[in-house]
Amino acid sequence: MKDSLKLSIVILVFLFFVSCKMHQITRADGSTYKTFLAKDGYKSSNKTNLSIEEFNPEDINHLYKEIDSMIIQKITVEDIKTQFIDFDYILLSEWYASCSSSGYAAYYQFKQLVDTISHVQKNSTRKVAFVLTSVSYHYSDILRLLKKYNYKYQIYIISHEQYGEYIFTKQTKFNIELCPELYSKYKDDISSLNCILLNSKGECIKVFEAKYNKEKHRNEIINFDQNRDYILNLVNHK
Repeated sequence: MKDSLKLSIVILVFLFFVSCKMHQITRADGSTYKTFLAKDGYKSSNKTNLSIEEFNPEDINHLYKEIDSMIIQKITVEDIKTQFIDFDYILLSEWYASCSSSGYAAYYQFKQLVDTISHVQKNSTRKVAFVLTSVSYHYSDILRLLKKYNYKYQIYIISHEQYGEYIFTKQTKFNIELCPELYSKYKDDISSLNCILLNSKGECIKVFEAKYNKEKHRNEIINFDQNRDYILNLVNHK
């Protein structure tokens, strides 16, 4: 029994490393380290009712009645830069559903921003598009977090066809294409930026940096209240 358990563990570890590859990370301070890259799971079976379709600009800010009926849409930087012309701003958050430590900033605080902005912009001529986009195809984790935070707006996923199948490099490529000027400052730490505000052309206006709270074991947007008020001032500006 013990031998079979050990063999199972060895097989699982072997399969994990087979599915990963080594990659050198360059931090914002210039330091480097090597790490294994995990695949984004696009080949994994979907045991949820979530489905995936191509990007549709008519569904921007679409509010679903039921989370189980939500449709995930693939999104590219070209979509962001060309398909949001009816909006003044784009609030973008990139989330990795299988990483619990990034969740507070990427999901909970982002939803706080969305709830506040959606209420305020009802009486404003300026509109903000909400783009919550997953970096992986882990459907069960995506559904679990959507239900946990009761997020019902249209959600997106960074397409593996255009940006590759490894989560970290896919997200990094996406962000470099989206805001190349940010990469010169953040290097590969650009993947840890939880929230970015863009104009209708997809140009970066403001980055909401997050910091890891060791006591609470989670990433938190720095100066959250000030950043929230910054967006509200833009929405309310006449």
